[in-house]
Amino acid sequence: MRRAFVIPFAQTPGRNALVDLCAIGRVESWRTVNGKTTHKVRCYALSRKMPANELLATVRRHWSIENDLHWQLDVLLGEDQIRGRKNNTAANHAILRRLTLNVLRADPEKIPLSHKRLKARWADQDLLRLFTHMR
Repeated sequence: MRRAFVIPFAQTPGRNALVDLCAIGRVESWRTVNGKTTHKVRCYALSRKMPANELLATVRRHWSIENDLHWQLDVLLGEDQIRGRKNNTAANHAILRRLTLNVLRADPEKIPLSHKRLKARWADQDLLRLFTHMR
């Protein structure tokens, strides 16, 4: 269960003022697993006023991106293990990892991405099939 509050925030101008801060959001969530309930409170600095239900949707959308993209990059492609720091190495590897993820997702075969990746590593014809399927 989730509950959200959005409070308009007016600050006095000055050296310590936060740029574009218009509202403060608070999201409370309760989760019950195996009969044990946990309660979490998260606060957000907002650059625009929004209804509480829009804040809930925005927070959910953010975690959807985190779970769908970043988790796959971290777990499937080992993004956190890359230690290249010279020149543009990190940026180049990031582009190649996202390209790899897009190629794997575009394949119509209904198997997990990890299996598609393994098949491409094991057999050249599977790797070529992945690239030729792209349009």
